[in-house]
Amino acid sequence: ILYSKLHYEEAAELWRQVTDNAEALRNLAVAYFSHLGREEEALTLMKKALELRPDDSQLLYETIILMNKLGIEPKEKVSLIASKNVTRDDILTELAKAYNQCFMPDKAIETLMSHNFVPCEGGEHAIADQYMFAYLIKGICAYKEGRLKEAMNFFVEGQTLPQSLGAGIWNHCKLIPLKYHQAICMKQLGYVKEANEIFEYISSTKIEYFSNMHLKELPYYQALSLKHLGKNTAAVQLITTYLREWEKIAEIKDSGYFGTTPFFISFVDAPVKLRKAQHLYLTSLCHNFMGNRDEFIKRVCESASLNNENLFALAAASGYLFTE
Repeated sequence: ILYSKLHYEEAAELWRQVTDNAEALRNLAVAYFSHLGREEEALTLMKKALELRPDDSQLLYETIILMNKLGIEPKEKVSLIASKNVTRDDILTELAKAYNQCFMPDKAIETLMSHNFVPCEGGEHAIADQYMFAYLIKGICAYKEGRLKEAMNFFVEGQTLPQSLGAGIWNHCKLIPLKYHQAICMKQLGYVKEANEIFEYISSTKIEYFSNMHLKELPYYQALSLKHLGKNTAAVQLITTYLREWEKIAEIKDSGYFGTTPFFISFVDAPVKLRKAQHLYLTSLCHNFMGNRDEFIKRVCESASLNNENLFALAAASGYLFTE
């Protein structure tokens, strides 16, 4: 009751007195992370709660969520989940995410394909994102090793979601990173006409509410595509426009967007942290396009350190990015 009335410290003091109760420890962890500025102590509390209730799948899920928000090494998340008998869709999705954060796409795909998912409303993309990202990384690795045809096939395969995932694509812009890289391979393999058709498709995709929701970096892929089509002036104008636009993110007075979280997740990041991570990531792409390599690396690495759940930022910071 105290916590719901925003009396966070008074509520925490009561929970601190109940040292052998998993629910009290979990609640104290939420208060520490979300409101009391004691984020680093929250994970110890969650692990202690898990020791008291080792088979509690909800506690496991929330512990993994907290580890994400604290930027814990993904291998530690893999180890924790692997030590449990997991059957829940959301935890298996988090396992796939952890493998992707380790750049182990085959393990991510194996995890996803070993289970029949039944996502709730709004959960489809959470599963689809891991599957598509795994194939993106597989393709990029093959590309960098000179296996162009295999890379192209990976980029194509990642665009078709298996029925067992129960997942769908709300907006076609979600497929654009895979399509762009597919076109790169096609162009180098001699399929120039087909590649240019994809570049035209990307560059003409409308930037609107849903594209901003599902692929904020769409203008970046459009600028790259315009460059491939020989429209260099349009490409530079577009990336310059969005660099100015995205620089403004750092100055936004937050009205709740960066502080929101799904209703089933109680650990809430500081809005300024997520806002800064997004600002750094998007502007880093602009600097990458313009050839400012040092500024790109500086910005994208800091972005990934602030929010390692942005797999694209993490991949870019780790060298899994090419812009031919």
